[in-house]
Amino acid sequence: MKARMEHFPAKNPNPVLSVEKDGTVLYSNEAAKPLLIEWGVEIGEKLPSRIGDIVEGVLCRNRPEKMEIKVGKKYTW
Repeated sequence: MKARMEHFPAKNPNPVLSVEKDGTVLYSNEAAKPLLIEWGVEIGEKLPSRIGDIVEGVLCRNRPEKMEIKVGKKYTW
């Protein structure tokens, strides 16, 4: 049985965010919620400029990028 792609982000144990070109957060799975809390952002709000700049660069290059983010004592990739 094939997994449906639209269900994948919700079940992914890694943080998954969907962000507009202007930095507005459209979607966050459960694993990404600590990132939003750390950044003080909710769905529908813009990412902090330092994170938004990274997102804009990724979108311009049109290729995924991994980044290390410290949230509390844990690092997220």
